[in-house]
Amino acid sequence: TLGGSASAPAASTAPAAPPAPTLRRLPYAGAPLRADSGLSRASLDKILARIDGAAASRPATDAVRTSLPALRDLCDVLLQTSRYHSSTLPRPALDALLAGLRSPEAWPSAEAFPLVDLCRLAALHPDAAGGAGWRWSADAAGAACDRCAGDDVQPQNVPVAVTGLRFMANVLAACPAEADAARFLAAADKFAASPNKTVRLCVSAVALNAAHALRVRTAPSPP
Repeated sequence: TLGGSASAPAASTAPAAPPAPTLRRLPYAGAPLRADSGLSRASLDKILARIDGAAASRPATDAVRTSLPALRDLCDVLLQTSRYHSSTLPRPALDALLAGLRSPEAWPSAEAFPLVDLCRLAALHPDAAGGAGWRWSADAAGAACDRCAGDDVQPQNVPVAVTGLRFMANVLAACPAEADAARFLAAADKFAASPNKTVRLCVSAVALNAAHALRVRTAPSPP
């Protein structure tokens, strides 16, 4: 060039990559998810009608059949959401639901899903998250988990899969430090490729709540 030599262009340097963020919580504001749809008089009456219809063909001594009035009392308590922290769940109803879930011969999975659906809503009540209530939640969710994992329930069995997975998701949400996340995830994995979109969404809810439970368990204790 005229008047001197051209200087070499400065070498370009790529901008440094930003450091990976350190997450203090799950990057989703809604975790944990709670499956609380159906908490209305009309929906609970429909669940009770299904249980009542199925119980009519059971022996007169069947635990669920003899506890139908207690199940109605349970629904009344669940509807009184403004009194959740001062009300208790009727124990006879909880015992009857657990007995039904633990009796696959008396209550096959195809007919037991209304029992699981009622358990799903009961698990969100504060009385189901502590003391004797938590023991019931763990036992009932374990029985529902076994139902979902059984050979008689396939990914296309939508009512059983949806109610069971939602129940497990609610127990993970209510008691993240105590719920058996690994067991629930193993059962949910069976339904990950279900042809039904609602079932797959329920699998996602279990997975998200299990991740939330893991974060709760591994969080450092406050000083």
